[in-house]
Parts: sequence; C-alpha cells; structure tokens
Amino acid sequence: MTTGVVLTAVGAVTAWAGMAITASAVFAAGRRMIREMDVPPGQQAAEKLRRAREASRAGMQAWHSTSGTQA
Repeated sequence: MTTGVVLTAVGAVTAWAGMAITASAVFAAGRRMIREMDVPPGQQAAEKLRRAREASRAGMQAWHSTSGTQA
C-alpha cells in the first residue's frame, strides 16, 4: 500500500512539473510570435473593426438607396 501511494505521489509531481514546463514553453512561443509580428494585434483588431464599420455603412447606404428610404 505504501509503495502505491509513493508511486502515485511521484507520478503526480512529475505530471505537474511536465505541465508547468509545457505551459511555460507555450507562453514563451506566444510572446515570441507576437513580438515578431509586423503589425501589433491591437492595431490589427482596430483596422478590422474600422473595415467592418465601413462595410456595414456601405451596405446600409446601398439598402436605403434601393428601397427608396433615407437614413
């Protein structure tokens, strides 16, 4: 019984250590990927939002012009 408990504890500690090392490597890779980007993610999001708003505005104007109503 004692051997089983010890082996289980050693396995759990090894698993936790593996998860911590993996998480650290994933976060480091993510930071490196963001650092190497030409355009920062925040600026990319702002540009996509601007484009979506323009497309929405153009669609609304086209719909109003074909339906005969004014905004």
